[in-house]
Amino acid sequence: MDYAKKQGDETIPRAWSRHTAGSSAYKLTHAKEERKQGTPLQDVDDGTKATVEEKKRKFKEFLKLMGVKEGKK
Repeated sequence: MDYAKKQGDETIPRAWSRHTAGSSAYKLTHAKEERKQGTPLQDVDDGTKATVEEKKRKFKEFLKLMGVKEGKK
C-alpha cells in the first residue's frame, strides 16, 4: 500500500510529465519562461544539440529499415 507524501519529497519517483514542474520535459517546454525569471541558459540546455543529431540519425536509420526513401531537401 502506498501512502501520500509531501510535495517535493526526495523519495517520490522522478516526474515524467511535460506538465509537471521538475521534469526534464517541463524544463524544455518552459525554457523561455525560466530564462525570463533569471535561470541561466546553461541549466536548461544540457547538450541538446548532440541529442537532436543522435535522434535524427536514429530516425534516418528507422526510415531506411522500413523501406522509406529519403526525400530531397
